[in-house]
Amino acid sequence: MEHALEMLSGPVRAMPTHSPFLRCGATASGVWCDCLGCRSALIASVPLQCYRGGAATCLLQGECDFISVHVPKLKSTEGLIGAAEITKMKKGSYLLNLARGKVVDNEAAAAALHSGRLAGAGFDVYPTEPAGHVTDFKNPLIGCPNTILTPHIGGSTEEAQFAIGIEVAGKIIDYVNNGSTQGAFNMPNVPHPGQLQKGYTRVCNVHRDVPGTMRQINNVLVQGNITYQGLKVDNGVGYLIVDLESEFEAKIKTDLDALEPTIVTYVLQQGKGYCGTGRGPGSRTGSRSASPTPK
Repeated sequence: MEHALEMLSGPVRAMPTHSPFLRCGATASGVWCDCLGCRSALIASVPLQCYRGGAATCLLQGECDFISVHVPKLKSTEGLIGAAEITKMKKGSYLLNLARGKVVDNEAAAAALHSGRLAGAGFDVYPTEPAGHVTDFKNPLIGCPNTILTPHIGGSTEEAQFAIGIEVAGKIIDYVNNGSTQGAFNMPNVPHPGQLQKGYTRVCNVHRDVPGTMRQINNVLVQGNITYQGLKVDNGVGYLIVDLESEFEAKIKTDLDALEPTIVTYVLQQGKGYCGTGRGPGSRTGSRSASPTPK
């Protein structure tokens, strides 16, 4: 939100000085008081529960001076605001996109800025973003009047970086203790089933997604009584979490590692050094260096 306010302050400086106050929408994510030489203003946002309908429609029916979009990247949010939605917005309003690049149609926004339909805009994200410094970045928003473009730095505040650090550390701990890859972008996302019960074994297997792989794996796992099995496949790689109602048996890991599709297998066991939510020092069987760390 800090970056949204910062981005809006520039375009708003071009607002006619005779505007005594700003109207607001039905949903608000922030409040300004006497910041813009006006009585008050609310920055409207599209809430998660009303993509393409409900309050979102209300916000686009000419009721808002500002629309600031903050939604995740989902199939339902791609193209959330396009030419049709911008046409319904209040003439002379301001549009901010700090969500994801494809949430707002850049071509439609650029056309609205050149025509005066939008009085100004601020964009921090784009459909295609360079991996580093480039001199040939192209986007229809470049050169648009009263528009601020920033290089995806919405999360670069001290508070945001602190929160990100806490979240990343928590996910790594959850992976190390429980095998969860939830939220990783380079591993199939599989949540763990909860605390591992005493005397049980959790087997985590990363494998290539080829025909017959699960048949081979299950033929090995029948050596124990399966109480939970979670599998997700992504980009040709499968990640499997299995809880067995038995103490660890080295033969299970040895047999899984011997399978041709297996990339790595590691085992969690509620044994000596158990921390209460997964495993502690000495409670994991297998090579730590062989286990991929999700990002």
